[in-house]
Amino acid sequence: MSLEPIQLQVDLKKSLSAVNNRINVPSTFTLALDTDPVMLNTAAERLLGLAQSEIEKLASEIIFGQLRQVVAHMKSGEFSQDRENDS
Repeated sequence: MSLEPIQLQVDLKKSLSAVNNRINVPSTFTLALDTDPVMLNTAAERLLGLAQSEIEKLASEIIFGQLRQVVAHMKSGEFSQDRENDS
C-alpha cells in the first residue's frame, strides 16, 4: 500500500440546500495517511488489500455523504457570503 497522497476530484452536483435550491460543489481533496503508528495500523486494517481505485471509490463515497450533509444545512445566502469572504 502506497503512503503517497492521493488527489481526488469530487464534484457534487445538484445537492439540495436547506432552502431547497440545487447546488453544485466542485471540489478537489488530497488524501493522505496519518504517520501516527496507531492511525497507520487502523488504515492498514481497513485498506490493505484494496486496489487504489477501490480506496478512491470508498473515499469519494464518504466525502460525497459529508458534502451533502453540509450543503443540506446551508442556506443560499451562506454560499454567496462564503465566496465573498474568500476574495
